[in-house]
Amino acid sequence: MNVISNIVNRFGRESQDGALTPSTIQRTVVVVTGATGYIASHIVRVLLENGFKVRATVRDPSNKARLKFLSDLPGASERLTFHKADLLAPGSFDEVCAGATCVIHTASPVPLEMPDDPNAAVVVPAVEGTKNVFESILKAGTIKRVVLTSSIRAVFGFGNEKPPGYVYSEEDWNTTSRLENNQAYSLSKTLAEKTAWEYAEKAGKDGKKPEWDLVAIQPGLVFGPSLSGREDSMSLTLFKNLVTGHQSGMVNLAWGVVDVRDVATLHVAALTNTQASGRYIATSATLSFQEIIDTVRAKINRRLPRYAVPKAFLWIGYYSGLAGKQLSWEDIAYNVGNPVLFSNAKATKELLPQGFIEPAKTFGDMYDNLTEVGIIPEGN
Repeated sequence: MNVISNIVNRFGRESQDGALTPSTIQRTVVVVTGATGYIASHIVRVLLENGFKVRATVRDPSNKARLKFLSDLPGASERLTFHKADLLAPGSFDEVCAGATCVIHTASPVPLEMPDDPNAAVVVPAVEGTKNVFESILKAGTIKRVVLTSSIRAVFGFGNEKPPGYVYSEEDWNTTSRLENNQAYSLSKTLAEKTAWEYAEKAGKDGKKPEWDLVAIQPGLVFGPSLSGREDSMSLTLFKNLVTGHQSGMVNLAWGVVDVRDVATLHVAALTNTQASGRYIATSATLSFQEIIDTVRAKINRRLPRYAVPKAFLWIGYYSGLAGKQLSWEDIAYNVGNPVLFSNAKATKELLPQGFIEPAKTFGDMYDNLTEVGIIPEGN
């Protein structure tokens, strides 16, 4: 879907037939941080498909083999450049932001299991990285809009915080996640988004209209095809473990899910839609792990669990160490058995009028893709 029609009034002029002129497209330069990531790579794809010039930040621009899946995208040879940047290095984003029109900031650590020092490995890179990116945005003086990849984990902390049936919206904030309650990732996304909004507010403190404005996209658990063909995302590993039977028991967790292709489209729509503002929850449905498996069960050549593990058994696994680091005490106590519901009404109305991709297609396409690239073994 072409999403650039709304960019005209903000960044340039349109031709008589309503299409953007080549000169307008050339002047629209978009920085995408963490471009090799699962979500970011799809954002790069959508931007290139729509004619934008993209500056992609990566750890090592000289690693052509690792970047090949991006440099092979249609339009990449003419309009995609790679730039070295480090989230924890102040000034690292100065060069890539200079002269750019827009920034999409996606880079942030997403661990499958909690590291030994979650503050240093997860929280600090997310928050300090956001500060470093936004400092460079302020220095650039040419940025018109910034889109931040946040998370539904910046909206809620635990599944039992609200009454059953409560539907979270963009008005809600996570106020309970702490390092002390083993919620480093949720804390990192909450603090990073709050930091971004502080910078957005700072941009207008001189009483003048801000040079740029901010939009935050808050995806649920992101699934769908991978562009890189590598198992370098928490979502890919989780899905692979679910459908190959390697997940240690079927846990009764139910959160919002969303297709990575919709997440990418939403980021670009938020970039180009002049009316976009504030936060946008991106979820297509709330599904349990069991329901995720059920969407692709017909494709799987093995018997998989049809019922969730009782919570009492999870406690045994936790205290015996058999559950590893994937479930914290708080996850078992507060999240298991408490489905979390979200409203996607704002995103659908303002940015994605065609609606979200149905979960059955998301997981079906993901299974086929991961089987094709060998992440899920053939004959599984």
